Amino acid sequence: EGVDRALRETSVKHSWAAISRIEETPWVFMLFGTSGLITGIEKSGITSEAELQALRSFLRDKKPGKYLG
Repeated sequence: EGVDRALRETSVKHSWAAISRIEETPWVFMLFGTSGLITGIEKSGITSEAELQALRSFLRDKKPGKYLG
């Protein structure tokens, strides 16, 4: 279980253990490891406020961080 980062020609999976904290901005959820930023989840793909709240709740349950809502 973790976060998949899909790139043009490859995919990288980061386990939840590799993610130390999450910071939410108005545009993205930034996922950090011990050495810095690992990846981000862009909010532009979230289609409703309910979906945003569900993602925020899921991430809060997984990792501590700074959340807007």
